[in-house]
Amino acid sequence: MQDVKVMKQKKTDTEKLIKRKIGKTTFIVSLHFNRNSAENVQDKLQRIIISDCMNGKKMPD
Repeated sequence: MQDVKVMKQKKTDTEKLIKRKIGKTTFIVSLHFNRNSAENVQDKLQRIIISDCMNGKKMPD
């Protein structure tokens, strides 16, 4: 198994760290967003899903 080192970063008011354990694996995800964005999360996800469907992308097996 490969060791993963997580470096501490200074978080800003637009950054959030999420730590989630699934089974024996711990996932640490850093989210960063633009407060001035005209799109909300729902709009972005909808745009990505529609784009993937239009381009024929499939979920990995």
